[in-house]
Order: sequence, then structure tokens, then C-alpha cells
Amino acid sequence: MKTMRKRIMFACLLAVMTLAASAQIRHFAKTGVTASRYVGTHSDGAEWVIRYNAGFGLDIPLHNKYMGFRPSLLLFAKGSCDYAQAPMGGEPNTTQVYLEVPLQLSYDVPLTAHTQLTFAAGPYVAYGVFGKTTFGWGSAFESEVKVDTFGKDGMDLRRFDTGLSFEVDYEVYDVFFGLSYDQGFVPIHKRDSGYKYPCNGSVALHVGYYF
Repeated sequence: MKTMRKRIMFACLLAVMTLAASAQIRHFAKTGVTASRYVGTHSDGAEWVIRYNAGFGLDIPLHNKYMGFRPSLLLFAKGSCDYAQAPMGGEPNTTQVYLEVPLQLSYDVPLTAHTQLTFAAGPYVAYGVFGKTTFGWGSAFESEVKVDTFGKDGMDLRRFDTGLSFEVDYEVYDVFFGLSYDQGFVPIHKRDSGYKYPCNGSVALHVGYYF
């Protein structure tokens, strides 16, 4: 199963790099901030945390000038502060950094000669590459312990994630500002871990540039 997931990620990355060679395609880079928390089953105690996202992508025109395909490659930090996921007690603050590949269909709505709205949605696949979880005790966090979010000696969270991504962008000339939402479908904990099974959820604000 792990080998299959890695093959899926590699195939997505290869497709993005291959498509980037086309002269008809617009390229973009973007970065921003993310508000993330665990959602779904057993997520009642989860709190929002602020993380980051950055990456690049392609805007590939389809059969008309308004519709497109937008694959991208992102470094996307997610996480939450959730007491229910704390095997060590204390106040846990979890960071999960993923290499994420959204595969979105987009639709452009021109507003003026130099501005437009873009609506995009589609699936994403992601693989956790690194992260830290901090457990703090005391009102001023006098004592804290940091462990590897994905490591077997730490939280041992599931690295693979997949779900749906929704996005809306406002573009003026070649600069765009946007809002996106990711809804994960894969529980963060492995089924044999003994812990509960919420999923990732995140809202992101970003700014980017077409080149």
C-alpha cells in the first residue's frame, strides 16, 4: 500500500513537470497563510492553528478560453491543537507539512479587460514530509516536549492524505489574491494506533503571480 501511494505521488509530480513544457500554458507561483484544524469524527476538541503554504502551478487552457486545468505542487503546512490526540498529556500543538498536488478544474469569469475571477475545484493528493508536535504544560508553558509528528517514536501520524480542494481567485493584470479550502478524507491516525480518527481541514489565504 505504501509503495502504491508513493507511485501515485510520483506520477502526479511527473505529470506536472511534463505539462510545464507547453508554451500555451501560464505558470504561477503563490504563497500565503493557512488556518487549520482537525474536522469530522472525534474532532470536537480541536482548535485552529496558523500555518503556511507555498508553491507553483500551471494554468492549462481546455476547449474554450474560460475553462482550464490547474495542477500545482505545494508545500502545505497543516495541523491543529487537540487535547484528544495527546498521548503524553499537556497541550499538544501539531504541525504536519505535506507535499501536496491539487488537480483542479477552473472556470474564469472576466470582469474587465485586466481583471477576472477564477473558480477552481478538484481532488488533491498529499504526502507528509516533516513536522513537529509540541506538548506544553503550565499557563506560561514552563515545560514542553517536542516530538516528530510522523515518526514512529513520536505521534506516528499517517503521512498519506487525499481529499477535495476548492479555490476562488481575484486576478488583476498578472497578480492574484485567493481563498481556498482543503477537506481531507483520510484519518490522521492509523487504524491500529488506538487513537481517534479526525481528518485534516484547512482554509488558506494566498497571493500569487502569473509569469
